[in-house]
Amino acid sequence: MEVRGSRFSKSAEERQKMLRQRKEEMVQQARRRYMYNSPEDPDVDLPELEEEEEEEEEDTGPELNLTTLRRRTMAAAAERRMQSQQDPEP
Repeated sequence: MEVRGSRFSKSAEERQKMLRQRKEEMVQQARRRYMYNSPEDPDVDLPELEEEEEEEEEDTGPELNLTTLRRRTMAAAAERRMQSQQDPEP
């Protein structure tokens, strides 16, 4: 049985080369998505974020917007990680 037009070559070296190239392309795509979605100023400190969050709550009322919810979730996760590093279980 002969397979024609298959995605991979029969050569192991060529398959590895294609996989490495595909992996690199995926990494570059992920980097572009991260840079596009990341905040403009990465050096923003947490107190400023908290002030912005309070202002957003005043503007939008009691309902939480997605950004505020995401920030709170990330802050809670960071606090849990910091506590688990400080207090390792015996």
